[in-house]
Amino acid sequence: MEKITPDLPKELKTLTLQYNEVQNAITKLHDRFNGMGKVVIESKESWLKLNARLEQIIAEAAQKPVIRLTFPNKSATIGKIAAALSNAQQEIGGISASGTANRGLFTTMEDMEEVCAPILKAYELAVSCQLITNELGEFVLIMTLSHSSGEWFESRALIREDQASSSLPFHQKIGYAEKYFKRYMYRTMLCLADNSKD
Repeated sequence: MEKITPDLPKELKTLTLQYNEVQNAITKLHDRFNGMGKVVIESKESWLKLNARLEQIIAEAAQKPVIRLTFPNKSATIGKIAAALSNAQQEIGGISASGTANRGLFTTMEDMEEVCAPILKAYELAVSCQLITNELGEFVLIMTLSHSSGEWFESRALIREDQASSSLPFHQKIGYAEKYFKRYMYRTMLCLADNSKD
């Protein structure tokens, strides 16, 4: 059987015309969408691959645990600060409660500082407090007990805005939670007796 050889020049001319028509159509689409500030994805296959990759990234992110930075809560050595705190605790004794709540009296921050501050100073101890934001933008209350030797203890508490009444504005929620955490942390750090009724 005789082989029929196609008319290559004619076929090539037809394909060239078809290609040019498609190319012109694509160019017009580009011009139209680019004028609207949009990007045209020419290939459906490319779009599907991109969409699949985005879904994969979202799925992987959902499975990964939230990584929080960790910090040491004490200095490398604590011998001197521990001895000083022990001596201070023996002198602190009882603290009167002046705060009032629905269920009775409680020891306020002012009550504790009035008794403890002079004694801590005598043993070269100091308590400092900072309200910062962590790597996730959350509020963190940091209380540090430091000694003249350079040794220290630290306590951290995460403060979320939902830890206070929802009827308060955002800044008041943080202040409300900070006030309570500070009192509890101070009492715990110095191992004071729990006289609170609230």
